[in-house]
Amino acid sequence: MAPTQQFPLRDKRPERVEYEMPRPVISKIVHWFPDRFETDGYPAIVTMVGDRTLSLSIVLPNAYALECKTGVRHRSDPDRSESDNSGDGVWDFAAEADEELSGVLRNIRSLSDRIAAVNARIDAIEKKLSATPLTAASPPSPLA
Repeated sequence: MAPTQQFPLRDKRPERVEYEMPRPVISKIVHWFPDRFETDGYPAIVTMVGDRTLSLSIVLPNAYALECKTGVRHRSDPDRSESDNSGDGVWDFAAEADEELSGVLRNIRSLSDRIAAVNARIDAIEKKLSATPLTAASPPSPLA
């Protein structure tokens, strides 16, 4: 028998890229997409946050129960196709939630500006009142 040549075993997977996943909090609503190219996502509730993956409870149309997915990677994760769970879709922040948050922040800034203007007017009135000397005037006569 001829000797067989031994080849060292090599990992076929490419080297893992350094990546930091955006960190939603548990119970935040995000969008889940069946694949990264989809534009219409489904609302999903974050139920677990890992180093590079989430567990999600997904609200699918015409479904009576939530569909649960584990190991879901963010849409921007460069290793998402290398994952054992690559068939579990991808997630991203809900655009509507970001727009709503931006609107709330704009309203807070507007209200802060208005409060500052009211406080400035109050300060001016108080300054004017404190500069006016008080005179001891007799109260008006009820008979007059």
